[in-house]
Amino acid sequence: MLYKYPTKLVKDFDAILNCPVRSSCVIASECFINGTLENLRTRKRVQSKRQELIWCFNEFGNHVYIIRSGITAISMLGKDGSETVLEILSPGWAFGLTNLFEQEKRPLIARACTCLELCRVSAHEIEKIIPKSPSLAKKVIRKLSEIPWMLACQQEINAYPLAHDRIKKLLQRLTEQLKDGNEEVQIPLTHNDIAGMTGVSRVTATRVLSILEKEGFVSLGNRCIRLNPEAIIRN
Repeated sequence: MLYKYPTKLVKDFDAILNCPVRSSCVIASECFINGTLENLRTRKRVQSKRQELIWCFNEFGNHVYIIRSGITAISMLGKDGSETVLEILSPGWAFGLTNLFEQEKRPLIARACTCLELCRVSAHEIEKIIPKSPSLAKKVIRKLSEIPWMLACQQEINAYPLAHDRIKKLLQRLTEQLKDGNEEVQIPLTHNDIAGMTGVSRVTATRVLSILEKEGFVSLGNRCIRLNPEAIIRN
């Protein structure tokens, strides 16, 4: 086995009552029926530390994950073991939903960018409930429909010919996704991650980020990029 799974599984059903993403969670309608845990009996909370692996294609088809707090990176795993970040997901997003409909293994992994808390639910259990719950089916379809939109946004970014514009547009999109009312946005990605998401070399990504720092758009920290949302949006 290439990776270990050091995450801690927590059976804490009381926390569901005060779930921070209940309004956007794809499975929220099935957590409680008439005030009791009628469905999704295998639901668990998963807590992990930064950089821990949460899910990979070797665990194909077993579970669906919903992010309660923190940020997750979805990456493609290369044959040489390298990881290329494809997207970062914030609270309320789900991954593993495609396991409900297809039986194709894909070299994708999910890794915690920050300290993370998720709900982990058996994909098989959700499959059994969907025919009985139109509201759940509708939410699953809606979440899946967001995937092509995210890919389209990424393609639009990579269409810019200049690395400066490409990286700037990526940071602007991530700012909009993660700001959540905060004046300062922190993106827990490395220069190498930014390079992978924009199709440029790490050297180029570092050079462009240094330029953006001089222009007042970002502040560069240890494995973290801090952005000023107002400055990014104004430009």
